[in-house]
Amino acid sequence: MEGPTDLLTEDSDNYQGFYYDYFTEDLTLTNKLILYILLILIISGSIGNTLSFCVMLRKEMRQMSTSVYLVALSVADTLCLLEGPLVDMILSSSLFLGWHMPMQSKSLCQLYFFLYYMNPHISSWCLVAVTVERLLVIYFPHR
Repeated sequence: MEGPTDLLTEDSDNYQGFYYDYFTEDLTLTNKLILYILLILIISGSIGNTLSFCVMLRKEMRQMSTSVYLVALSVADTLCLLEGPLVDMILSSSLFLGWHMPMQSKSLCQLYFFLYYMNPHISSWCLVAVTVERLLVIYFPHR
């Protein structure tokens, strides 16, 4: 199977994209069930991250330095949810919905893969920053 960079040709008029080749098999009942579970996780995760974002932006919470990291974490986690599983779900569900959504440009495909691999790292580093900040507050309480 070709990798995503093998399909990035600039002179291709009928560019189908990596995911079209990946999801060409028919979906079984198990795969359809996974798609519905993914939908439930995406909706509940997006609602939770949005609520966290709203709480962290309240005036009382903005006075804490940790809230800045937690706002960034909720944004990064929401982008991870919307970019990874949601796009995979849309592209794979096109098989039984009867339509196809190809990525039309090389730039859009490169941006997608950049964000796809970058957002989980941003999320992880936000957690590291919160942990280090809390560690410093505990070890040096009056500074």
